Amino acid sequence: MKQYSLGDSMSNQQLISFFVIRGLDKLQALTFRSEVMDATHKPLEQEQGFEVKVTINAFTLDDINLFLIRQKVSAALCSIEHQLPERTEGSKRFEISQEALQLQQQLSCKMAILVS
Repeated sequence: MKQYSLGDSMSNQQLISFFVIRGLDKLQALTFRSEVMDATHKPLEQEQGFEVKVTINAFTLDDINLFLIRQKVSAALCSIEHQLPERTEGSKRFEISQEALQLQQQLSCKMAILVS
């Protein structure tokens, strides 16, 4: 296995981070979509309720937190999912955004890495 030093030219890429809540009722899902910019929602296929999803960034961070406080959503329903960028050839170093790390620290929710 190759060892890298700080001088090596391995490229850094940002993981795409999503905030996901599964198990909301329809009204909560619609509220999330209306209160959080670029959020999506869909019915769960094998469970009751809805899933909402939004990319974590500086613009969505406060809206996510406000929604969780207002709706009293349990952190057990929430997860942060990191997805590799579509073009990932060769050795890469992937970094998690500061916003995703901040949200993880505040909520202590589940974290997942999605590889497709």
